[in-house]
Amino acid sequence: MLGKYRKNLRKGFTAYMVSNHGSHWLDKVLEAQWRCKDNLKSYHGPKLPPSVINSRKRKKSAIQSSQEEKAKELLTDFTVGQDALTRATNASFWEWSDGSTLFFWRWQKEYRKE
Repeated sequence: MLGKYRKNLRKGFTAYMVSNHGSHWLDKVLEAQWRCKDNLKSYHGPKLPPSVINSRKRKKSAIQSSQEEKAKELLTDFTVGQDALTRATNASFWEWSDGSTLFFWRWQKEYRKE
């Protein structure tokens, strides 16, 4: 019985990700995670003067901002969904030993992003 429950949860989450982020959502997640790790690397070289730092900064285009926003939303959905599925998988019939969480992909669309 728990196996069927877990399978239905996983299928529901996968269907949500496909409908909101496309059929290649997992590839997009891996790419977004890779980009985030690359951006978090800190610069360990010599300290640069502010004029050089400011000249290296570029304004983001509207397309880049939109793509970054979509990537953030994708990573958020994936991370929260992964946490929810992990908690449900580790639950027994009688208790949620890892704690409980909400399954946002089962909500109505108007309540998902609030």
